[in-house]
Parts: sequence; structure tokens; C-alpha cells
Amino acid sequence: MGSDSANLVEIASRFDKLRILVVGDLMADKYVYGNADRLSQEGPVPVIKVAKEEYRLGGAANVAYDARQLGATVLLCGVVGYDDAAHMFRKAVRDAGIEAGGIFPSSDRATTLKVRVVALPFNQQTVRYDYESRKQLTENETPTVKRYIESNIDQIDAILVSDYDKGMLLGNSLPRFIIDFANERNVPTIVHSKQRHFRLFGGATVVMLNYYDAQDFVHIASGNFCTNILTITEETVGLLDCAAALVIRDEQEMAISTRDGFHRTMQIGTANNFSPAGVGDAVCSTFGLAIGAGATYEQAIMLASRAMKVVLAKEGTATITIGELVG
Repeated sequence: MGSDSANLVEIASRFDKLRILVVGDLMADKYVYGNADRLSQEGPVPVIKVAKEEYRLGGAANVAYDARQLGATVLLCGVVGYDDAAHMFRKAVRDAGIEAGGIFPSSDRATTLKVRVVALPFNQQTVRYDYESRKQLTENETPTVKRYIESNIDQIDAILVSDYDKGMLLGNSLPRFIIDFANERNVPTIVHSKQRHFRLFGGATVVMLNYYDAQDFVHIASGNFCTNILTITEETVGLLDCAAALVIRDEQEMAISTRDGFHRTMQIGTANNFSPAGVGDAVCSTFGLAIGAGATYEQAIMLASRAMKVVLAKEGTATITIGELVG
């Protein structure tokens, strides 16, 4: 085993000593599997004879699940509705071994639920329907979330912020509180966000972006249209005043630039036809745990690239385990 690989394994071995707080948009994924033997007489649509159903964690909860699978103790914070989906979601969180004390009910929204109907035997998705709300947290809900973060921050090693633009992090109040409060306590923040919210997370430790979102952001904010992934990450660091920016381009590559002048591009080079959901979640959780464990940015991106390769070799909403990461 080379020295680089040995160092990465040693860093990963610290993951089970970490306490990680994941804050963001909580989502549930429901998969309905069945055979499509005929078309409906009521319209040109397949009739699915249901064989089984599966529930999985999505959004910020999938980031939390990945972090838990990698060995960390994970606290999850977000909001759900008063509905059946919330009961299913809480059970899935508990079953995954994730601490659920930061999951708060809201009478103002539905639990975000994505339902996918999949036709067997070829696993062909026939339709997806979503229940969701994109409302901002109310004046009563925001202080509750802030108090939860305040009460736990001295016992955590990193905060992972997962923004799926479902309302949890809408507005300036909560994102600014998380970043400023964490900076005061020297707790690193790793943010995976949607483009229109990037500026809300200025001053974060690491901001993780999709290549095309980052390209648009840099173009709008600075007038520079860049195609080189490293140039985009460098521009992002300056525009958001973050310690580092991590940019992912499709299934091809990822790059990091830091305020201190470190730059690195990693070619992923996977040879498969899959494009599963959950790639960004796996990268966010792996990179965040590495930073929480004291890794350098170079070591963190090397581990994150390993995670990305593992997930890209899978179908569906893919996750990663510690064995797959270091194996």
C-alpha cells in the first residue's frame, strides 16, 4: 500500500470518532416496483401491478445517511410536515442510527416526498410525482432550529449544510447564523447549495458547487465567462470569501481551490453507464468528514473522488460505506 493510500485509510479510520451535524432540506424517497403487463383501458399508460415498495432517505437526510454509513455519529436538523410521510421518514432516520432530535414538525408544509414508480423487470421509471413545499421557515420555526444548533455545536466536529432549495435555508437569517456561529466556534462548515443561494453562504469553510451552476454564478457576479474548472473554483473562492470551493463536473472530474493558493483537479474516469442520484451527497459527506477528521484539502478531495467513483458504479439513489471507501 502506497503512503498516500495509507494516509487516506488512517484519516478514514477517524470517522467513527466524529460527531457531525447535518442541516438542510429533509426529503423522503419512495420507490414503487411492479410489473407492467398491459396498457390501461382508461388511457395510453401502463398498468403497474405493485410487487414491493421501498422507502429511502433523500436530500439532507441522504447526506446524513452517508455520513452514518461512513462511521460518524450524525445529528440531523430540519423540518417535516404533520403527515404520513413524516412518520415514515422519522422511522427511516431512527433505523439508520441517525439522531433525530433536530427534526421539527411544521404545520405550514408537507414533508417533501418523491415517489417513483418503476416497471420491472428492467427497472424502467415510468413516472415520478412529488409532494413538497418551498416555503421559508416561519418566525417561530427559525429560532427553534437556531437553539438546536446552539445547544449542540460544542460537541460536533463539522456542520454539513445540504440545500435542495425546498425552503429550509431560504432567506438570509438561518444561513448567516450557521456560518457566523460555526466560525466563532472554529467548527468547519461544508455547504452544498443551489445556485440562487450561493451568496447566503459567504464565509463558509467550503462551498461545494455543480460546475454549470458555478460557471453561471461567476459569469453573473464578475462578468467573466470561464470554462476551465480550476479558474471557476478560484473565482468562486474570491466571490464568496470562503476558505475553499469544490466544483464537480458531471461524472468526469472535480476540482478544488483554496484561499491559500492550493489547487487540484481530480479526473474520475468511471467506465459505466449509470448516473445515479446521490453523487453530490456522497461527495459532500465524505469530504466533510475528512475535513472534520483533520485532513488536508488534498487528502479530502482524494477521499471524495474515491467516494464519487464508488457511487457512480451503482444504480438508483446510491450511498457509500466505509468499507467501499477504503477497500
